[in-house]
Parts: sequence; C-alpha cells; structure tokens
Amino acid sequence: MRMDTERLIVRNWQESDVQFYMTLAKDVGYNCFSRPGHFLVNSTEEALSRIRERIKLFEKHKLGKFPVF
Repeated sequence: MRMDTERLIVRNWQESDVQFYMTLAKDVGYNCFSRPGHFLVNSTEEALSRIRERIKLFEKHKLGKFPVF
C-alpha cells in the first residue's frame, strides 16, 4: 500500500525503516499517545522484529499503522 500527496508519503513499513522506528521508540512525546511500552524497544533487532510483525499483519489482514514521510 502506498499513497503519495504533494507533501506526504504513506506506505507500508519496510525492514529498511528500522532507524525510523528507533526514532519513534525513543520519542517520549510520541509514546505518550500509545499503549505503555507498545513502541518501546532496546535494540535495532527488537525494532526489526516489530517491523516484521507489522508487515505480516498487513499481508495477512490488510490492517496496520503506517509510517508517514
């Protein structure tokens, strides 16, 4: 899934997004709007695992939360 506008891109997570995920995981302001610990990861391996879960969820159920660039 991918949507492009003049200023934004909304698409599925990709394994190459691990550093973006790590940035979200460390952002206290972002995490205050999520379930406690939902995005919290301590390593890139954990972040990659979470990204893979999101990829599988979309492939199986066509559901998910997508990054916006």
